[in-house]
Amino acid sequence: MAHKIGAHVISDGGAVFAGDLSKAFAAKSSFVMLGSMLAAHTESPGDLIIDANGKEFKEYYGMSSRKANDKYAGGLKSYRAAEGKVTQIPLKGDMIETI
Repeated sequence: MAHKIGAHVISDGGAVFAGDLSKAFAAKSSFVMLGSMLAAHTESPGDLIIDANGKEFKEYYGMSSRKANDKYAGGLKSYRAAEGKVTQIPLKGDMIETI
């Protein structure tokens, strides 16, 4: 129905494998959100974290998390709930390898 009135459909969340994008487009999505799929690459935003064993990570958090609200919206509003968590993802290398 969205396409009939000129609106777009966005598939948001859960894309892990290339096939997930194919499924979203087959279901007539106009766009697909790729958050964690593109996170933790060399080109991705965020500080590089190196643990005591020398392993490299990037911090990852969703835009509805408390951290994102504190960083970009002046804090979590009283009528909202924080969703998601802050986590560290092993560095994946250059994005060209994923693409």
